[in-house]
Formats: sequence, structure tokens, C-alpha cells
Amino acid sequence: MSDNRFLLLKFPSAVVAGEYNILINPIHPRASEVVILDKRPYQFDPRLIRQ
Repeated sequence: MSDNRFLLLKFPSAVVAGEYNILINPIHPRASEVVILDKRPYQFDPRLIRQ
């Protein structure tokens, strides 16, 4: 969206059932207030890597 109305966009993962991805809009006026509270390592599904 070009109007910067949304700070975050949450959508279901296409790879992991029951999980979500969250995109942060870095040009939203409140982007500097975003705090990441948790992060987890991710093992890429080998089917996603082109050989």
C-alpha cells in the first residue's frame, strides 16, 4: 500500500501450516517503535532451494 496506513502485515505461511509471517513497513511513521520480542531459527525446507 502506498498510503502507509499499516505498520504490520500478518499473513499465513505458505510453507509451514499453522504459522504466520509478519512484514514490517519500514517507512511507516511508527516503524521505529517496533520491538522484536522473540525470534526462532528456521530450517529451510530443501524443496525451496533450487539446484
